[in-house]
Amino acid sequence: MPLISSLGTMNALGFGFSSSPLLVTLFSIDASPAMVAIPFRNGFGTKYANPTSPPTGNSRGGVCFNYSNTIAGMSYSVTPYISVYNFSIFNGFGTKYADPVTLPSAACYSINFNKTGNVLLVSSTNTPYINAYAWSNGFGTKYANPATLPAGAGTKCIFNNSDTQVVIGSQSSPYIVAYPWSNGFGTKYSNPASAPADWVNSVCFNKTDTLLAYSNVITSPFVGVYNWSTSGFGTRYANPAVIPQGNGYGVAFSSTSNQIAVAHTGSPYITAYPWSAGYGTKYANPTTAVATTGSANALSFNKKDNLLIISLSATPFGCAYNWTSSGFGAKYTNPSGLTAQSEDIAVST
Repeated sequence: MPLISSLGTMNALGFGFSSSPLLVTLFSIDASPAMVAIPFRNGFGTKYANPTSPPTGNSRGGVCFNYSNTIAGMSYSVTPYISVYNFSIFNGFGTKYADPVTLPSAACYSINFNKTGNVLLVSSTNTPYINAYAWSNGFGTKYANPATLPAGAGTKCIFNNSDTQVVIGSQSSPYIVAYPWSNGFGTKYSNPASAPADWVNSVCFNKTDTLLAYSNVITSPFVGVYNWSTSGFGTRYANPAVIPQGNGYGVAFSSTSNQIAVAHTGSPYITAYPWSAGYGTKYANPTTAVATTGSANALSFNKKDNLLIISLSATPFGCAYNWTSSGFGAKYTNPSGLTAQSEDIAVST
């Protein structure tokens, strides 16, 4: 892909416009400045300048972009527990938004906008475990808590793609909780008939909102997928023939929903499968390993499904692979801007 387009127009980073827009990777790390943004085009570029008012504590959880990639958010371990910034994919972090009037009550693990960009969802370690804020160029009023709360600390929290449902992973049984959403939390969906075995660390929908995947820690098989509908949880699919080797920390469907990947603690740290009405035969492990120690903590496909980016607990703290319909391709040169364990990752368009 050429860096200079046929028009010869340059952007603020010195890249020319092309048919593929600049992609930005946003990592949460367990060291100051807690949130790091790195551009990516044919490989990792130079880290953007840190935000001028960085989060006040190391990361305990999540990072996110809004759907238009003009806002970046982070959840972490000390008050105010969440920070949100103006963001430009060409220039990086801008001004920090004022904190919400009603703060979360404790450390926050996950943060995500809905697709419309008018609601910000945050999970926390103390009751109510899930928090939602109206958003319009800044924090608005906090929505009323759901009538039936999750049973314990909230981990990954997400909207479905149509902004009509909310799912939260939890550290307490039934480990995964879901609600309809219509300008507030609706009545909690019935728990799944076949619940996860333990603490769910990550959840994700496929593109059409017909599948809901989760990764769990401690107990095999470390990954699960439910049929999903407007009625909530459906039947859980049979486990993959070859299960991930270790605690499941992250899970993601590709944009086409034709692949699913799991980040986990044991070597090779990343396991991926084709998907067609169930798990297919596990893809071969990457030729060049993600790392030699530690764990993979989170992962994300880009929207073109030609890139898989992973956050890691040990050096190099993050990595990326070319991704094809056959699975893992070549590993890109590791990023140079990460200095500590990366807990989560968000990827722009």
